[in-house]
Amino acid sequence: MMDSFPGVALIVGASSPTGRATSLQLSKQGCTRLALVDVDLNQTEALARACRDVGKQDLELLVLTGDLNDAETVRQLTAQVVEQYGPIYYAANCPDMPMTFGMTADLSLESFKEPAEAVQRTIWLWMREEISQALSQETNKGVLSIVNITTVHGVGSEPQLPSCAAASRAIVGMTRTTAMDYVTSGIRVNCVCHSALAQQPSADTQIKLEQKLSPSPLGRHLQAEEVAHAVSFLLASQSSGITGTTLPVDGGWSLYHY
Repeated sequence: MMDSFPGVALIVGASSPTGRATSLQLSKQGCTRLALVDVDLNQTEALARACRDVGKQDLELLVLTGDLNDAETVRQLTAQVVEQYGPIYYAANCPDMPMTFGMTADLSLESFKEPAEAVQRTIWLWMREEISQALSQETNKGVLSIVNITTVHGVGSEPQLPSCAAASRAIVGMTRTTAMDYVTSGIRVNCVCHSALAQQPSADTQIKLEQKLSPSPLGRHLQAEEVAHAVSFLLASQSSGITGTTLPVDGGWSLYHY
């Protein structure tokens, strides 16, 4: 039986491919209070309408926008969710992963440093606020399930992606150490690493990532919905015994990449 997701779910980076798919999946599974956070208001509002179309009649949706990488903005947005909806029980952190292709000797410091630092900072800032609000609750203190989403380069390697590898490995590491820090508090923290998604554009090269990144051994690039199924499972109570894990959703890609 599908989990109805009682309580508030927060999707950070909701307009990203995995964020959008996760938002829709939770709506389909009966989530009644869903907070969608991203940078672009129009895209996030359009997603909210799509969630309403597939969700229950009593689905409440909160759309918030701001700089996902700014500490004060993250604090304010998290506080706004709690103030309007109550404690956050489920949090999926799905920021877009910048893809800068190039061999190490050919990359500038900025092209390596900025994408890697930005996504690491985003994940860490949101985890910090999500956990802080969970620990501050008078009732159901520490009730929180977090899933961080990154690329499969957190568990394997592919040529010409040093910045992506650095960021993804960092997110996997942060997930594990944070899970260790709060395991006795009842807070669960897991990570999903996905391989290349179909029809996912690369902003810096203006070509589709599927033209650059190898497909999975299944012979195709994955759909974002396939990732969302794994995310929703790790968020839900059915996975109550799982924390600190890294789940590849890659069609077998990590079997051949180390």
